[in-house]
Amino acid sequence: MALEESGLVDAGAVWRRLGGGRTNKCWAALRGDDVRVCKLSLSAAQTPLFPNDAQVEATVLRHLTNTELAPTFLGYLETCDGDCIVYRYVFGSEAALKAAAAMRALRRLHRLAPPTNLRRVAGSSRELLAEADAMLTFADEDGSERLRLLRPEDPGMRLGGMAFLHGDPVPGNVIRTPAGPVLIDWQCPAVGSPIHDIGMLLSPAMHVVNGARPPGPAEETQALAAYGDAEVAATYRTLAPILAWRMAAYCTWKAARGDRSYEAGLEAELRRLKRLRDQDQATHSGRT
Repeated sequence: MALEESGLVDAGAVWRRLGGGRTNKCWAALRGDDVRVCKLSLSAAQTPLFPNDAQVEATVLRHLTNTELAPTFLGYLETCDGDCIVYRYVFGSEAALKAAAAMRALRRLHRLAPPTNLRRVAGSSRELLAEADAMLTFADEDGSERLRLLRPEDPGMRLGGMAFLHGDPVPGNVIRTPAGPVLIDWQCPAVGSPIHDIGMLLSPAMHVVNGARPPGPAEETQALAAYGDAEVAATYRTLAPILAWRMAAYCTWKAARGDRSYEAGLEAELRRLKRLRDQDQATHSGRT
């Protein structure tokens, strides 16, 4: 095969299909203690919130060499079946990583200089709402109408900050290792406000879809404290209803295309949206 001919995988390696990936196909090539992940990029897997660019992923993995935040990059190859990235397998614990620990890893990433020419993500509350509106336009009529009735008001905020973003720091993409958390699946990195990664990490839907328990209010508070930036935390709290509503729109978009797992994700996001509204009403009631 092409990977063996290129020297990226030993001809005597034993192949095992890896589970867990929702976007691309991954295999482990085992040769003694050497375990390499071979990730085949599927171009049709791109969605409104998650691009899927193997060349960008290869660039980012090279850029993050020796940071211990990403797998060790071994090579990139264009094949007749699609673009393929090869990196060393990350051995980690099966125990779920606490949101606070994952948040500290994101904080380290956000402080690094990004590679050039990464995509820019939404920079205002208006743009976040517009992204959700666009997804609902292409969702089923019943689901989109239900969500439009819950649309948060636009506070007219600029998000601020131009951090190096992972783009998809969901539970399955943050691996617990003895050396600390390692982020995998770098196919949709970006530059923009840290609240994009923070919102994704704390999203109830992204936990449910990945088979994890969503963080409760106390764990969310601990995670924001672990990030260590009061201004970013305040911005996130202000925009949390919009982020929840946008993720609910994404779940509706996915469910309309046949992915039933996102139906449970939608309900989880709507529960959080209701909790946030109840909290806001209680706060305003206490001021009157």
